[in-house]
Amino acid sequence: MVSNLRKDRLGRWLRRSKSWIVAVGLALTFFGPTATSAQPPAPQPALVTEGRQVWEPHLKSLEASLERARGLKFKRPVQVRYCSQREAVEYLQGDYERSKKVEVEKRRELFFRHLGLLKPQEKWMEATQALYAEQVRGLYDPLNQTLLVVVDLLEAPRIDKMMSSVLDQFNIDLSDLLLVHELCHALQDQNFNLKDSLLAAQGNLDRELALSAAVEGDATQAMFDYLAQAMGLESQIFTNYLTSSSQLLEAGLANYPQLEKSSLIVRSLVVMPYFEGWRYTQTLRQLGGQKEVDRSLQAYPLSTEQILHPQKFIQNSDPALSLDLSRWPALIGEYRSLGQDSAGEYVVRVWA
Repeated sequence: MVSNLRKDRLGRWLRRSKSWIVAVGLALTFFGPTATSAQPPAPQPALVTEGRQVWEPHLKSLEASLERARGLKFKRPVQVRYCSQREAVEYLQGDYERSKKVEVEKRRELFFRHLGLLKPQEKWMEATQALYAEQVRGLYDPLNQTLLVVVDLLEAPRIDKMMSSVLDQFNIDLSDLLLVHELCHALQDQNFNLKDSLLAAQGNLDRELALSAAVEGDATQAMFDYLAQAMGLESQIFTNYLTSSSQLLEAGLANYPQLEKSSLIVRSLVVMPYFEGWRYTQTLRQLGGQKEVDRSLQAYPLSTEQILHPQKFIQNSDPALSLDLSRWPALIGEYRSLGQDSAGEYVVRVWA
């Protein structure tokens, strides 16, 4: 049993920390592979030495804690590269520009603009890249099976001081949460082969979002399970506290000006995998236990409809429809195709 004193302490923390979950979520980047992924950056020698001396032994300890929290085992050592934030941002931007994803995102920008979801002068790709570049503290690339650890920011996380001071009371380092989340992506990859599923989803926005939500939701829950263990709390009790304080999640967005000034569609698609993915993961655990969460990472949800209505994934009901556009020229006349994509229920909700 958890003492009432500890529960009260946790409750006071949650009521005061309006932005902490948002802060952690935005500080993490799950880097889905592109068709032509670059090699991770060769970091500065000083950062390599510092990373190995300071972080390598600690990473091993975190891996063991994560295995207990998540109920999975690492099958091989995680390949780690230590770098600066500048190097991580350059890696993200360079790989993005070299891949076919630029063409895909241009089509999506045109689509969102026609729906009136972007501000007049707002550029879709620039807005999303700016948000990730500002917040990135670590990323896992499943194509190269490499974890990039941003050493300079992990040592001084730019997240509100109150959150850090509260975690200090439980002898928990904020950087540990960031690393546990990213290590969970490596753990997922080794057990469920993220690479093939993510490559198969490319070019289909709805499927990309669904896969990202399943992956990020599981990693977020694993991070909270790790945090609950470190606090000496039962995982479900801790999750219930967080769920009952869900209104604090949205309130925390006000602490991020770059996010706040972005269009609704930009904000929504950036935070969707964390918020909706976490709710999705919670529902799977409640209805089918951790085995159902694992199944979701083996046979991924194929649409955001299944993320928003997890029972449809569990029951394998109401599958997403594939549209055949081959008859369109006969119906509307000749046209030039810019490519096909799928927006799905989540984007329609944002638009509506």
